[in-house]
Amino acid sequence: MLGANDFLYFSTLAFSLPWVGIILYCLARLAFWKPPNTDSLYRPSVSVVIAAWKEGRRIIDVVESVRAQKYPREKVEIIVVGGGDDETLNVCKQLRKKGKIKFLEEKKRSGKWKALNRGIALAKGSVIAFTDADCVACSDWLENLVSSLSRKDVMGVLGNVEPLGKNFISRAYSLLLPIYNMFSFLAGIPFFCGWCSAFKREVFRKAKFRESAVEDFVFITDVRRNKEKIVFCEDAKVKHRFPLTFGGLVNAHLRVVVGIYRSMFWHPVVMFGFFTSIFGAITSFAVAYGYLNPDQNIALPYTSLLSLIPVGAALYYMKKFGKLNYLKKLLDVVALIFILNTINIVSAALFLTGRKVEWKIYKK
Repeated sequence: MLGANDFLYFSTLAFSLPWVGIILYCLARLAFWKPPNTDSLYRPSVSVVIAAWKEGRRIIDVVESVRAQKYPREKVEIIVVGGGDDETLNVCKQLRKKGKIKFLEEKKRSGKWKALNRGIALAKGSVIAFTDADCVACSDWLENLVSSLSRKDVMGVLGNVEPLGKNFISRAYSLLLPIYNMFSFLAGIPFFCGWCSAFKREVFRKAKFRESAVEDFVFITDVRRNKEKIVFCEDAKVKHRFPLTFGGLVNAHLRVVVGIYRSMFWHPVVMFGFFTSIFGAITSFAVAYGYLNPDQNIALPYTSLLSLIPVGAALYYMKKFGKLNYLKKLLDVVALIFILNTINIVSAALFLTGRKVEWKIYKK
């Protein structure tokens, strides 16, 4: 005779089965995944567009990292669109005076989406690449991105991101983000592309960045809806400054998740994430309770399987890409996922109550 607790366990586990299905589907695709075809002789002109609002001297780091690329410098132009404070304006004007960038001043904050569109309008390159003002590009970043666009049918390429810093958040993200990026791409889930991506100019005839707190998430969804072929390049990397404090992490994740809900709530993937963020809490409780009280939980074998599948997927990814030395970071990842799931629940509540969420990590 099944009791109420058993019904709870089975119902929450059944709700989690779609996630297990997605993971298994991605694993099957990952087993046959190959890097995109590249042509090292493909060397079109490239415009790198960077939006910078109150970024100060961080802009120097990203600009110099782009100028230090292995890609022919004479074929690269850097466009910075930004402002917000005197330090940012002075830095950008000095870089423009030295001939290192083209600079478009933002006199008032109109949204990153609009800044990116202004940069695209000024761009002259056959390929338009994007990174964030708080990133540092690896020396072969552009080379890997652009060579992945050599086939005529490939219109966009998404790259990877690694954290700068060595604290708990950075350690966890250094493993979680590459796995998330790869599995999101394989599953066809909308993908954050603002920090590391490139597209052929033709893409922007049909798609522009739209007003949203998650403009890159919305943009990549529009590009896919236009049936443009996009590939993923594991080796195209930038290093990103992630929050260094728990408060910064909470604010950043709230801003992103609530922004996604407000911009794309009716997207099937977003709705699925919305409901799983709520029921995920119940599932986590059921799994934890099952391990602590095995005699009272006949669903223990299923909870064990549920726990092993994502861990196994992570290990397979790490083995395939030679990252088994990251093994000690798995506990950091598990802790971070628990924190992010908790924030997801809060995000769902904020969205339902119409509360406004701002990004306060770098607020000055």
